[in-house]
Amino acid sequence: MVIGVCGLEKKLAGCDLVITGEGRLDGQTVFGKAPAGVAKIARRAGVPVIAICGSLGRDVGRVHEVGIDAFFSALEESVTEADLPVRGPGMLERCAEQVGRILALKPAGCGKKTP
Repeated sequence: MVIGVCGLEKKLAGCDLVITGEGRLDGQTVFGKAPAGVAKIARRAGVPVIAICGSLGRDVGRVHEVGIDAFFSALEESVTEADLPVRGPGMLERCAEQVGRILALKPAGCGKKTP
């Protein structure tokens, strides 16, 4: 419902990448959690999907089935639930920065035509 209300399909026009996420990415994600819905629509549009989440759970690899091409956990170390609101945003920011750094990489020789 949320995906329909925000008009995701139209917003994907011209996009090169979708970044989605949730608190815990796991095998249950494929059964209707928001990132799975986003990935299914992005897949139909031919747009790759990266998920950034707080933590990874059992059977997380199943998310590839619904179109999440790669996933990253922001959790750097074990954190108590009480500390998460304070420490979580920094961990998420550092994870997102590293994803951005990966996307900015251009290995030597990529894009060069061979004679």
